[in-house]
Amino acid sequence: MGDLERLAGRAGIAESYWDIFGGFHETSPQTNRALLAAMGFDVGSEAALAASLKDLEERDWRRRLAPVSVLRQGTARPAVRLALAEAVGDETLRWQVRLEEGAMVEGEFRPGDLEQVDERHVDGKRVAGRRLSLPADIAEGYHRLAVEGGGERAESDLIVAPPGAYRPDWLEGGERLWGLACHLYAVTSKGDWGIGDFTGLKALRAGAAGLGASVVGVNPLHALFPGRPGQASPYSPSSRLFLNPLYLDVSAVAEFADCAEARRIVASDPFQESLGQARAASHVDYAAVAGLKTKVLKRLFAAFESTHSTASRQRDFAAFCRAGGEALRRFALFQALAEHFASPTWQGWPAAFHSPSTPEVADFATDHARELDYHLYLQWLADGQLAAAGEGGMVVGLYRDLAAAADPGGAEAWAEPDLVVSGAGFGSPPDAFNPEGQDWGTAPINPIVLGEKGYRPFIDILRANMAHAGALRIDHAMGLQRQFWIPRQGGGGGAYVHYPFADLLGVLALESVRNECLVVGEDLGTVPAGFRQRLAGEGVLSSRVFYFERHSDGLFKRPGDYPGLALATATTHDLPTIAGHWRGRDVEARGELGLYPSAKARREEEETREGDRRLLLAALRDQGLLDEGGEADLAALLIAVTRFLARTPAQLAMVNLDDLAGEADQLNLPGSVSEYPNWRRKLALTVEAFAADPLVRQAAAAVARERAGGDSGSSR
Repeated sequence: MGDLERLAGRAGIAESYWDIFGGFHETSPQTNRALLAAMGFDVGSEAALAASLKDLEERDWRRRLAPVSVLRQGTARPAVRLALAEAVGDETLRWQVRLEEGAMVEGEFRPGDLEQVDERHVDGKRVAGRRLSLPADIAEGYHRLAVEGGGERAESDLIVAPPGAYRPDWLEGGERLWGLACHLYAVTSKGDWGIGDFTGLKALRAGAAGLGASVVGVNPLHALFPGRPGQASPYSPSSRLFLNPLYLDVSAVAEFADCAEARRIVASDPFQESLGQARAASHVDYAAVAGLKTKVLKRLFAAFESTHSTASRQRDFAAFCRAGGEALRRFALFQALAEHFASPTWQGWPAAFHSPSTPEVADFATDHARELDYHLYLQWLADGQLAAAGEGGMVVGLYRDLAAAADPGGAEAWAEPDLVVSGAGFGSPPDAFNPEGQDWGTAPINPIVLGEKGYRPFIDILRANMAHAGALRIDHAMGLQRQFWIPRQGGGGGAYVHYPFADLLGVLALESVRNECLVVGEDLGTVPAGFRQRLAGEGVLSSRVFYFERHSDGLFKRPGDYPGLALATATTHDLPTIAGHWRGRDVEARGELGLYPSAKARREEEETREGDRRLLLAALRDQGLLDEGGEADLAALLIAVTRFLARTPAQLAMVNLDDLAGEADQLNLPGSVSEYPNWRRKLALTVEAFAADPLVRQAAAAVARERAGGDSGSSR
């Protein structure tokens, strides 16, 4: 094996993979070189390649402790690895754990008494890898480990995680709950400004709770690109740490009631005309919405600045900014720079501003402090309104969604340029829906740098998205184990890159328990062998989509075949709605947009869909949910599918608001970009009308009966 292959292996790049069709793909030297360069390794010459390999291979031998160790409670012999030079001899060394709350746990050891696991000669000196056992009763949390002796002191992070993720009492007790799923931008209400907002979400939760639902799920609420309204995908955000201020209900901001200027602007004829157009549009006009809300929010910020409304609001704002720390300040700085340079992505700024650490950026922050404060103010308002939307009235509450990665031109990549790999795309290999594979346009995180940072960025992202939520969906959860990277330069195809799976699961478990937040893993697509079993062992719910749950011959699985530790749903944002699937609306849309490679391909899709309809009817009739014979009524079909899912053992069943509203067009049409209005279509059914809608009430009652019944449909 040459240096290139050895370095790629050490960096986590897989030698090969099998696609979903059974095709074998070996990672080419070209791909290895391109991905290694994207990760920051110098591979420009054979000498540079050898030096990069030597540095990576010897890194953990040149330091006593790795930057971070993750231990799990319940482990019989929790231990960390030490790299001890032979020169230390057998003198007594001391270890000390400074616990998160400040207490100390300590002890001492002689190197010869520790189990040796490996050894290496570094610079002509023998270094032994040894296991240092720690007490099994160290409390879970984020601690600091130090080892001192032999003229050296080494420190590292020590994360002690619980055995598994948070399991609420209802889950442990085997209860089967249900809820509604929606995309917030699509939610319509009488008072919205052309896009769904946090007040609408609060009203939706109240209405859903009144129907017996225990949870309301939403799309990722991540910050997008105000200066690039066309980039509306919540799964390709600027930053996953912060919220999209377009979801603010401007009229609910405390300053609005006391700001005569803001109320005058809103009451003016031109504003009301624009507002009426934004509300009446069938699709969200992001540019129009941003213009309306920004105009008034800037006035409200000026009012807040001048009066601070109340002393308590001033204190709350200051506390929020302190708690947000450097990450929040950098986000606000990014937003201000994007406005200043009229470019939503940092690649369009002058080179001196491509890093948050340059003197030019520091000067800008000083000279534009007010602009930074404005964006801090927006995040404070958004956090407060989201908190209000998530309060009380439900067993689970809000079910939030975490995107798998962020846009390489956004705030997340700019804030930590060494962490985010801008030179590679994150996507998927060929599968049944995308035979050529996909590049999702987002940038992966460098697993080596993530470890060097003690997993802090991952911890921060989890905390930000578990806030005000009772459950969190991890989009493309397989990314915790491996991610498919595609070089942006250098070609050669893509390859899987492995991540520290066990450590990330430990961090996920710790944050889940601390935030009392149930975790759902989106485990669809190309799933590694044993992955679902590992998540189940961690107490993470699997995602089960009705249209995908089939036997090898295409027949739908019966309800009893679904696992209990799962979330069951009919469809997703990347799939047609129930009405759209039945009518073939997605097939029509693809044909109209020319997304099929040939007329034959479209005919084959239409024939497949016709077969799917027959199989769907057979599955529902098998369960006695539809009458035999005759054409199925769409309303009856919706109720039947809903009852089918509610009948499964899955402990969460989610009903899509799009389906209850009878929407035929899906929110996102994979394979399209500007040809289709992705992430824009609004719901025709308003929040005020939904709880009283006869079909909604019938579906809710049917789900409640099935969930209370206790028996799931038999297996095939």
